[in-house]
Amino acid sequence: MTLTVPMAGSEAGRAARLRVDARQDGQALGAFGEKVQGIFQQVERFELDSEFERAQVDATRDLNNLRLEVEEIADPRVAGQTWDQRSAAIRERYLQGDGTSAGLNQRNHERFGLAFDQSVNAHGFNLGKRFLADRIAQREATSIQAMQEYTRAATMGGGESAAEWYERGIADIRNREAEGIIDPDRAELQIIQLGEDIYGAIATEDLNADPAAFLRKTEEQGAYPGLSAQRIATMRGQAMSAIEQGVKFGAAQEKKETGEFLQVIRAEATSGKDVHWQDLLSDPRITGHDDFAKTEAIVLTMQERPELAMMSVTQLDAEIAKERSTAPGNERSARRLEAMLEIRDSNLDGYEKDPIAQAALVKLPVPEFAVELDPADPTAFAQGVRARLAFAEQMKAEGYVSGALRPFSDKEEDQLKLLADTDQEPATRAALARIAATAVAEDGSTPVLDLLDDPVLSHVGGLLAAGGRESLGQEILQGQAAIDLGNALTPPASERLEEAQAVVGDVLVGLPGEEVTQQEINQSIEALFALRMKPTDPTGEMNSKVYRQAAHEVMGGTGKYDGRDARGGIQDFRGAETIIPMGLNADQLDNTLRMLGTDGDGSSYLGASRSFTPERFEAHLRDISGGAVPLVDGKPISRDDLLDARLSFKAIGDDVYILQVETPTGLKTIQADTGGDYQMSLRRLSRVFAP
Repeated sequence: MTLTVPMAGSEAGRAARLRVDARQDGQALGAFGEKVQGIFQQVERFELDSEFERAQVDATRDLNNLRLEVEEIADPRVAGQTWDQRSAAIRERYLQGDGTSAGLNQRNHERFGLAFDQSVNAHGFNLGKRFLADRIAQREATSIQAMQEYTRAATMGGGESAAEWYERGIADIRNREAEGIIDPDRAELQIIQLGEDIYGAIATEDLNADPAAFLRKTEEQGAYPGLSAQRIATMRGQAMSAIEQGVKFGAAQEKKETGEFLQVIRAEATSGKDVHWQDLLSDPRITGHDDFAKTEAIVLTMQERPELAMMSVTQLDAEIAKERSTAPGNERSARRLEAMLEIRDSNLDGYEKDPIAQAALVKLPVPEFAVELDPADPTAFAQGVRARLAFAEQMKAEGYVSGALRPFSDKEEDQLKLLADTDQEPATRAALARIAATAVAEDGSTPVLDLLDDPVLSHVGGLLAAGGRESLGQEILQGQAAIDLGNALTPPASERLEEAQAVVGDVLVGLPGEEVTQQEINQSIEALFALRMKPTDPTGEMNSKVYRQAAHEVMGGTGKYDGRDARGGIQDFRGAETIIPMGLNADQLDNTLRMLGTDGDGSSYLGASRSFTPERFEAHLRDISGGAVPLVDGKPISRDDLLDARLSFKAIGDDVYILQVETPTGLKTIQADTGGDYQMSLRRLSRVFAP
């Protein structure tokens, strides 16, 4: 037998080769190491971020507290030094630590330092503005006093002295203008006023002393250089009239001025101020005036009973009735009674015009309130609002005022309205809206929201107070500002109105304050819709999808409109668009409704139905309504009736629903066995089977 061994041919060609794959163990190990390193880096970044955020929050609180302390320091120089030193110490403590805690990780130093310096600069800038304003105000007050002294000195020293003091006053005004304390237009007005004061007083004295001589003097060039031609012409007419009547003009003018002075005395006395009455009794102009007796009675009455100034109108009425019944019938008691009536009328007038200002005038304990709102820390502002609201309610309860509550003075109301204006930052307006919505009086009114009188702000406030998202509230307010500024283009009003009617028209019918509610909601939807739509041709087609999503969120909804993840807002509930409370899903509510009367323990609707009992069904209906059962044809509703497709749920209030059934003659409301309409809560329904 011959063994044959195959051999490769002698011609060139491919020969068989053994293939050996390289081992991949080293590459896999390297990839694993990179993943582990990446995880460690993520953990380290997380720890650094957490440390930075905690430090930033704590440092912000420390700076806020320091700013409150510095604002109490009267001397701006000392306040500035204190701020620089203390803020630097806070910065060093966080970076390097102290005896009680370690400093920040070195890798967070630069990041924290930049954020901290930004906060310090912002606080320092605001403090600087305030102290600068205080110094300017002090300088202005000093200047006003100086102008009064210049005027008094000028009128006592004759013509040459008047010119000297006039020039000195002008120089003072020009200096303040050069320093930038006052604007040029204001400087000119002050110079004109100074001339009117100085030369007006001199001219009036000349006129009273000798009208004829006054007329001759006015014919001289530059006789009264500070007076306008109109003022001189008016006074010349007065001089001529006095000459014609044979009397001095000064007598009538003096009487008028004395009457005005006595009126001021009465106002000060009724407000509880100390009046130095004895110093005035030696002046014949005072004692001889027609109003002297009335003024004296008020001053003496307030000296005897200073507590009258702080009494309410109701209390004063009681005191007046007591005075009438017990006072002797003499002139003194009659004057005292007349004075008490004057005090009562004066207080009533003050409380009707500006309750808070009047309360402060008579030294009632009005809570302090600063119209400064920091959206990052609105606590102080909110506390001030609540304190003022409580004080206003107390004033009403004790008879100081009647009618609507007014927790703020006229000046404060104007400042709050500016704070609510659309040119403010959305974050500031959102914080204001939330605070205003939660400032609810005992009678259920919202005086702060009523004062602001802004439908969108009002709705956003209610939305945030109910737990809505802060970011959503700011979006709505930003859209409102864009519309006001003309930066948003929306489809024609007719298309928007048609869409609004289709989406929210029916669901808002029957709600409390239906007209106002529709205005608030529709304007809020338009604001959010305008913000989310890019500027387009206003004649273009309406984007119903964006509009309906905006409506859903404005009504408190989350998730996609009409989606399975929708919560709250507007959802399709049993075949009809319905307002659903925040956090609830229409499908889950429908499932719970179908399970009423069962133990809720079945794996399916049919399984749970085996545990259905009429008694349990009735108990559930009473639970979700607060004790009532709906009636159909005078009998308790059946399970089939409740699940009938013709039955719909209509919101008539905050989580208050009535049942309506479609009949050949229209919708009919289901009645309760306790009388009236059957009303239920979807929140209670959602908790029927809750553990």
